[in-house]
Amino acid sequence: MITEQLNPNDDNTIRQYFTDAYESDGGLCFCNTCCEGQDFHVLNAPEEDPWRCAECGSLDVEFTESGCIGEDNDYWCSNCEEHSKQVLESELMQTIEKWWGGNDFKTLERITGIRQVDYDPADGFQAFVDACHWWWNGKTNDEKISIYFVNQ
Repeated sequence: MITEQLNPNDDNTIRQYFTDAYESDGGLCFCNTCCEGQDFHVLNAPEEDPWRCAECGSLDVEFTESGCIGEDNDYWCSNCEEHSKQVLESELMQTIEKWWGGNDFKTLERITGIRQVDYDPADGFQAFVDACHWWWNGKTNDEKISIYFVNQ
């Protein structure tokens, strides 16, 4: 069996690596330990869409590929210091945007520092909501991820 620690954000790619324990025949690799075939594949992530820990949002994630079929690959977050699920940033941002849109006025006030009482109630505080969304849209993905994990 072979394992290798990889950071999937190095070149934004999770690669399966094979050493002397494997013999490659094009797109199929055979493990010399268990003699099982395994499709060779590369999981690419665009540079602007890196892999992140689904538990904390960190970019400091690792992938350990199992050497034999039937064994699970392992995902590790150095920030959490535990095994975790990894997601593309775009997938995490979908979750975060859905969370942001579901916050109540009290939560929006606490997060943004914008006070609801400073806005006219005649329109259902739409100007307050608009100000909060303007504040949110001015944040980078890293800032939004941090805000999400502190406040969820």
